[in-house]
Amino acid sequence: MGHDSIEVQNDAMAAETDAVDVLIVGAGFAGSLAAIALGRAGHKVMLVDIHAASPRTLFRAEKLSGDQVDLLEKLGMLDVFKAASVRIPEFINTRGGHVIDRSKVEEYGLLYPDMIDLLRAHMPAGVFKQGRIADIELSGDRQRVVLTDGETIRARLVVLATGQGEALCRKLGFQRRQLHPQDTICVGFSLRPPAAGFRFPGLIAYGERFGDGVDYLTLFPLDDGTMRGNLFMFSDIRDPRLDDLRGRGLPALLDIQPGLRRWLDGCEWIGKAAVLGVELSRNDDAVRDGVVLIGDAFRISCPSVGTGLSCALSDVVQLREHVSDWLKTPGMEAAKINSFYTDAIKAARDADAHRMAIKRRFMCRAAPLSYLYVAAHFTWRILRHWLRRALPTPQT
Repeated sequence: MGHDSIEVQNDAMAAETDAVDVLIVGAGFAGSLAAIALGRAGHKVMLVDIHAASPRTLFRAEKLSGDQVDLLEKLGMLDVFKAASVRIPEFINTRGGHVIDRSKVEEYGLLYPDMIDLLRAHMPAGVFKQGRIADIELSGDRQRVVLTDGETIRARLVVLATGQGEALCRKLGFQRRQLHPQDTICVGFSLRPPAAGFRFPGLIAYGERFGDGVDYLTLFPLDDGTMRGNLFMFSDIRDPRLDDLRGRGLPALLDIQPGLRRWLDGCEWIGKAAVLGVELSRNDDAVRDGVVLIGDAFRISCPSVGTGLSCALSDVVQLREHVSDWLKTPGMEAAKINSFYTDAIKAARDADAHRMAIKRRFMCRAAPLSYLYVAAHFTWRILRHWLRRALPTPQT
């Protein structure tokens, strides 16, 4: 063997990383949390993402609520999020400016880029690697991943947590199926308080005009003293109301929901609205040798019902259990991978998320049955609220 051949061989060896148990692609919420959970479970993990930190303009989930709190507790991360977030103890639920009822809650407001930076700060040392994937070769045993700089990483399992990014999934032959023809439109914005401060700890304002596609607006506090708004609509990304919100801010919002005037008098709109269109979809052909999809890479949930983070968190909790079993025996064939997608807890959560999304869309339709359902729904909530106020509290 000539001298030149030896140098080429040594260069190739130097460019190949020692094998890891799990290589995670995508350091969004699901990927970053998976790196922490699997690393803490004792597995050798590498997480690859093109960004060193979450882009500050990235608009995704901005609040932790409901079962997300319990799932974070299971993963040992709840106290971390509590320390960095603003707790929301109550929401006043309104429609047309009038109070429907009040909800005692345990929710936490935190912008998505801050969530990601927080997760990355709590990863095991040496897990994160900034880079871009050039190629992936999958098999029933070992996976081979090549970065654009030529470095090769070998892993027993590849986890795709690439969110709504499609390039890598399409490269591997995954095809998304649309679950509903109507997108969810999310609008994010911030409000500076009036001189007297906000009149509510948190506010939910439901759509006021029947059939206009407006689901609801939620307003919740952030640690800088502002109130963050997330408006959810079932519409089209070309809806002219979106350009109006970007251009005029608060006056445009009050045109959409006039009843907010009594709650937002004296507030100041900060900056421009962020707009995101989300299509309900999933990968039906996800079962492959050597790779598993989690979070939005597998199934994009409806932001209006707030189940996206719940599904991502549940995926991580269940994946942690399956990976520990998978790594005990040789191989990483599709039969092993399928046990994750058919997991009873995962399947039930995905089904619930879909059911809730279809229900929200039904309530916003311009149809007689939808109108009757909405009228009955809010009438019952108002009646129940006033009955609870009027009746004495049982003594314990």
